[in-house]
Amino acid sequence: MIRHFLNWLVLRLAVRLIRNEEGRTYLLRARLWGWMPGDDRKAWSGYLHRFMLPDSDRALHNHPWRWSFSLVLAGGYEEERLDKTGKVITRRVRPGMLNFLGRNSFHRVTELHGKETWSLFIAGPKFSSWGFLDPDKGFVNHHDWFAMKGIEE
Repeated sequence: MIRHFLNWLVLRLAVRLIRNEEGRTYLLRARLWGWMPGDDRKAWSGYLHRFMLPDSDRALHNHPWRWSFSLVLAGGYEEERLDKTGKVITRRVRPGMLNFLGRNSFHRVTELHGKETWSLFIAGPKFSSWGFLDPDKGFVNHHDWFAMKGIEE
């Protein structure tokens, strides 16, 4: 029932489709309020996320917001995350759970529970750019990362 409501709601919102390296849509981001690419606003934002595939890149990434969290509404996922000691841990995130991400949190979604996962994603003010952790180079800005891989943004 919740998936039907979410699909109905998304049809009435501004949507951005985010594609992986193969050009397949892995995330649908529907704006409830706030920032979208090309927008200079730095205020906090709310989105509905519909994950259709896990993250395809093996590298962990961070986000451009000072803080963010997601509330899983349906489905769920497995996540690899860098802990405070620098070790990569795996955790299962189920419906009803909150997942907090600070500006220095690095993670990636490795597996979806079921065909798709829906979450309410709330983000604080946009703080900086975002990027990936490379084992040899450390932090690499997302523009440089995509250029190294030959991916057009």
